[in-house]
Amino acid sequence: MDSDDMGIAPHAANTSGFERVLDIRFAAATTPTIEGARSVSSAALLEDPSHFIPTMTTPTLIVCDIGLRSRTAALALQTAGYSSIRSLSGGMEAWFDEKLPVHTPGLLTAEQYRRYDRQIKLPGVGVEGQHRLGSSSVAIVGVGGLGAPVLSYLAGSGVGRITVIDSGVIELSNLHRQTIYTTQGVGAEKAEQAAAFATQLNPEVEMHHRHLTLSSSNAAEALSGHDVLVVCTDSFETAHVVNEASVELGIPMVFGSVYRTEGQLAVFHPGGGGC
Repeated sequence: MDSDDMGIAPHAANTSGFERVLDIRFAAATTPTIEGARSVSSAALLEDPSHFIPTMTTPTLIVCDIGLRSRTAALALQTAGYSSIRSLSGGMEAWFDEKLPVHTPGLLTAEQYRRYDRQIKLPGVGVEGQHRLGSSSVAIVGVGGLGAPVLSYLAGSGVGRITVIDSGVIELSNLHRQTIYTTQGVGAEKAEQAAAFATQLNPEVEMHHRHLTLSSSNAAEALSGHDVLVVCTDSFETAHVVNEASVELGIPMVFGSVYRTEGQLAVFHPGGGGC
């Protein structure tokens, strides 16, 4: 087989009846892949091909993320004498784009694997970490200059339930830095508009919003039932109220603030640090 013929398009691969499909992606064992594919590292495959490919003529498809590593592996196997090796052109990215059938491991849906693919691959996250994010809940107090990007990234990362609390309305002077809002939204409640933005960004997130000024009389009720409280307000009075509720409810609190080009960040865990 000539090296120019190593690649095979997803639709053609899907109907070619390969006897072996070898997925050399790093997280292949825990992410959607072609039905019947075996997860194997590229190093292990090239070190002992006969362990994974029965004969020198067994029709075998090599799969990676975008088709580059699989092509390198396929060329190496061809050089070693394996005559029926093909590389999936475009990798699993192309396979997904063509909406071809996949086998999906438990915990996450196929769409969730695609949406969160880049962070699932990060050390310390993985499939279990992503599942934990989807099962968690966060309350964000203040969705202004700091709270807006916090909401954007938490919703984008797949936190399962988010509540945004803010008593303000959108002002024209907010828009240059609070980029989740629009000119058309000037005058509208921040909490409502922030929740709408997050829902459009990631419909999987269960969003709640409250146009509310927190006080000692309502904070515990508004913040209970969350796993983490994130304080992004510029009001020290409100920050102290949330801190009191954090201690009362036993919920960790993340405090952040920004001033010009400076910022502060602190995490307070009731019973585990200063509050």
